Amino acid sequence: MIERQIQRIQLLFSQNRFKDAEQYLFDLLSEYPDLEYGQYLLAVAQLNQGKHQEAFDIINGLCERNPGELEYIELKAELEIVQENYESAEDTVNHLIRSNAENDTYYFLLARIKYSQRNYDAALTHCNQSLALNPDNLGALNLSLTINSQLGRVDEARLRVKEALQRNPENPYTIANHGLSLLNEGNTNEALEKFKESLSINPNNDIARYGMMEGLKSKFWPYKMLYKFGMLLSRLSGKNIWVVIIGAY
Repeated sequence: MIERQIQRIQLLFSQNRFKDAEQYLFDLLSEYPDLEYGQYLLAVAQLNQGKHQEAFDIINGLCERNPGELEYIELKAELEIVQENYESAEDTVNHLIRSNAENDTYYFLLARIKYSQRNYDAALTHCNQSLALNPDNLGALNLSLTINSQLGRVDEARLRVKEALQRNPENPYTIANHGLSLLNEGNTNEALEKFKESLSINPNNDIARYGMMEGLKSKFWPYKMLYKFGMLLSRLSGKNIWVVIIGAY
């Protein structure tokens, strides 16, 4: 009985119907309040609706009761990242790596943390660690593409685009990241076509939406200069950003 209900929830997840899944899980847990996997799935449903604190409260309790359950700990790390608790997230991910150093996802989580902290060299190192374990990790490929593009490493960015598209040519996030790479190179029209293509696959793709807005605005010369300045800032550490800003005055 429970197995069929779990399958139903997983189907709702695959359809991005997280609100429906959440309600279904509330009903399931009212009948089976001690079903820990149901609690885990509820946290996943809430994470995907932006209910980060509610999800964290659930998963943190699960981790305390199940300190060896890596799936729960991984979700805890994910929530710490989206809540920008990077120090705690790094501790959590390092615990995961000590438990299983062969899981490519864990290194990708570290890469995301370092990227959010503007430590791009470390982020690339962890992307490469992830890809060494699993060359098909599209998240690591796309993040590597994003970083190389931001740093102006055009050849490396193009290589990552090619690799990612070979593995999944219809992935909307890869296509959108390709568009951002083209936009950073100044190829605005080509970039806009990529954003349109990405949005035709997934109209809710935030990367493509952002890129489309930036691409359209960059057709105007003053904004184009501002965009280039923004890209310069994105390559710098927090300390060096203030040096550039102060120097501009």
